[in-house]
Amino acid sequence: MYIIGGDVAIEVGLELINSEGKDITDEDITENIKERILKSGKEVKFEPEEEDEILKLNTVRKTLYTLYGEKLAQFRRIRDKSTGKLACFA
Repeated sequence: MYIIGGDVAIEVGLELINSEGKDITDEDITENIKERILKSGKEVKFEPEEEDEILKLNTVRKTLYTLYGEKLAQFRRIRDKSTGKLACFA
């Protein structure tokens, strides 16, 4: 997975494995990764150009699309009727 999506793909893969077959949203994945990094105390930044964020939701979504394209993950997109935004459920 590292060659396909780098560190983000590894983190997303861990979240998918840890979800144990339950639905997990892309937002949940992003927040879980951020929490795990903050708890570990490591200085990790997936996007060096962003000073205030460890990881963006769009980065997780792009990684899910990449993993899906390589047949390493499955997800579905559902539009939230109240906000009109798409959410990915893995």
